Amino acid sequence: MAITISQVEFDTGKRHKIATFRMSGGKLVAEWAPDMDDFQVEIEESGIVANGKVYRPSDGKQFYDNLPEAYAHSSSIAITKSSK
Repeated sequence: MAITISQVEFDTGKRHKIATFRMSGGKLVAEWAPDMDDFQVEIEESGIVANGKVYRPSDGKQFYDNLPEAYAHSSSIAITKSSK
């Protein structure tokens, strides 16, 4: 399963893909949108916060599993799960 995070425009609701994450062979694979370098650096250095803990992409499956929780209450970031 793939998890895509997208930035949501407040006024239009239009989504702009930030990245897609999936697990492959026990490793996290990230596909970043070309124009999201700043967001990529922020996530890789600062991580995401879920359940009171900080997770970074280098944490692999823990990061992947906590992505939905980290953005569950965000109005500017949307999470989409797909079977890709």
